[in-house]
Amino acid sequence: MSSADQDLIKAFYLESQDILEHLDSDLDRMEIAPEDGEAINAVFRGLHTIKGNSSFLSLKNVTSLAHAAETLLDKARKKEIPVSGALVAAVRAAFDDLYRMIVDQETGLDPSAAIAGINAILTGKAQPAAPAQPRAETPAAAPSAAKIATGNFVRVDESKISKIISLVSELELMRYSLEKIPEKMDSLGRVAADLRFEVDLQVSKLSRLTRSLSGLVFGVRLVPVNQVFQRFPRVAKELAGKLGKEIRLEIMNGEAELDKTIVEAIADPMTHLIRNSADHGIESPSDRIKAGKPRCGVIRLNSYVRGNFVFIEITDDGRGIDGDRILKKAVEKGIVPADKAHTFTENKKLGLIFAPGFSTAETVTDISGRGVGMDVVKSNINRLKGTVIIDSKVGRGTTIQLRFPMSVVVLFSLFLEVNNTCCALPVDQVNESMDFSPGELLSSPPEGANPEKFVALYSLKSLLWGQPEEPGARSIYHALKFKDPKGQSFAFIVDDYSSIEEAIVQSVDSYIAALPGIQGATVRKDGSVGLVLNPESIVELALKTKPFAFAKLKEKEAEKEANLADFLDMAKAG
Repeated sequence: MSSADQDLIKAFYLESQDILEHLDSDLDRMEIAPEDGEAINAVFRGLHTIKGNSSFLSLKNVTSLAHAAETLLDKARKKEIPVSGALVAAVRAAFDDLYRMIVDQETGLDPSAAIAGINAILTGKAQPAAPAQPRAETPAAAPSAAKIATGNFVRVDESKISKIISLVSELELMRYSLEKIPEKMDSLGRVAADLRFEVDLQVSKLSRLTRSLSGLVFGVRLVPVNQVFQRFPRVAKELAGKLGKEIRLEIMNGEAELDKTIVEAIADPMTHLIRNSADHGIESPSDRIKAGKPRCGVIRLNSYVRGNFVFIEITDDGRGIDGDRILKKAVEKGIVPADKAHTFTENKKLGLIFAPGFSTAETVTDISGRGVGMDVVKSNINRLKGTVIIDSKVGRGTTIQLRFPMSVVVLFSLFLEVNNTCCALPVDQVNESMDFSPGELLSSPPEGANPEKFVALYSLKSLLWGQPEEPGARSIYHALKFKDPKGQSFAFIVDDYSSIEEAIVQSVDSYIAALPGIQGATVRKDGSVGLVLNPESIVELALKTKPFAFAKLKEKEAEKEANLADFLDMAKAG
């Protein structure tokens, strides 16, 4: 077995062990409260993940047992069969065998007895549940391979890491305070010159140490996204064989280090997306030749960090998604009322693939067809406060972009004031700042004017706090300009700017994170707290509202433009 295969199986065992540990409590919930639909769904989705991942590693016994238990729970969650004591006992027996095969790595264990118990319930031949008995040891059949060592990892409680990061943040604040002491000593004259030199020396040492410590501590939560990407070439190969297709998977960039929680969370969504690309996207070799394409279909994976966000892209050159076919299927399944179908735009049609229970597959297999894949994707993305964007062209292919906010990051931020509140924006997401007098504002661009020479102005006070911007209430309108992904120009009115500082951006409580336009918070050098704004989310808010005003873009003065560029470069360089 190659080292790559060992890494894949090791990752499978570690991930599946975590799933099984959570399923134990969910099974208890099912037994105590059979009507608890969320408990059934939790167990179902856990088994769905184990089944899918094990099938690509040729762990046939694990796949067969997980598939059987999943089928049973699928009928229970659809209320086709009741959640009886016999059903819970059968699922628990399957759980016990899965635990022994995965955690204890008893690869020779025969799960036929557990599968038979499940089939008895499915066919209505189940006997009343008996008290659980210790399962007899598996005879003779030795494991087919040596156990995969999974003990070379130290599991650290997430709350402990969070406390360490908080302490490092406090240490950074102390450094900021100490850096101000030499400036205050200037007023003491020559008497303090020697003392200032010594303080400067010690503060610079402290700065160097705290920066190193900060980088190290924040790095504890960072893992290479390649840990997830490396499993997919084999997944694509297995899928191609099962589907009778030729598929090549290309990894464009998997070396970036991302937050551990994000990397762990994207494993299951990406598995579903690659399955869908292979099953529904990539055509058969004969169909590709007829369409003028190479016999071999291509699925590309890409990841990158932009600002305070992580982007994951899955692109295929397959048949694309037919929005009209999606809408028709949704109407047939009762997801969309027939009388509302004509109101759906192309984006809304594509968005229907995330509806619970939606699937275009005609048959149920261990690859797809249960209508849970994209639903699971959306659930995991929403849990991480992320978004998903689909771009598809019929006959050309599909790109699905996942975007997740990073939980903690150090970046240079432009601090500003909005509605008497300190806010911050990542510097690298700001194109330029501009000022307009009240007389330069227009209700709309002049008729026949080139729209590219005008910028739409929105009030951040209005977008974020719901307070209307009064015309003529300011003597000068400060605005920040940046572009949305489609290249449209936007500028957002703020009260004032203050400075550009190095900021430790941290996640915030859920009720604050739920506010549109907010992506986190940071503590400034003076100890005050600032809200970190999300430019992309603000643009989305702007697209749903009417601009406060329009203004003609001014010709940049070469000297000012150069000064701004130098200023931003110095800030980014630290």
